[in-house]
Amino acid sequence: MTISMNERSIAINEILSINDLKRLVDNEMNRQKIRCDLSLKAYETARADAMADTSSAKQGLGVPLPLVVRDDSWRLGAWSVSSAHQRRAEGLDGGAAISRVRLKVSSGD
Repeated sequence: MTISMNERSIAINEILSINDLKRLVDNEMNRQKIRCDLSLKAYETARADAMADTSSAKQGLGVPLPLVVRDDSWRLGAWSVSSAHQRRAEGLDGGAAISRVRLKVSSGD
């Protein structure tokens, strides 16, 4: 099959006119790839920042409590009192860990 000179010049002109469109499409595809990479990096950075937030870990939130020793009050059925007392003694209940309370009473003189 032979191609005439007229058909050849039409094909060349068509290729040249499509080259500009092809270049524009390639540039836009490259821009979209760059945008995708940038958004992925932004997501990974935000996720790493969210995972590295240690404020809740510093406060002891989201951390399981240690096991409670079954003492005498536990055996008598006061398991909630026993666990609260042990966690308060270790300072795990969020309050102040007070080991002893001293009462000073002065005379009313």
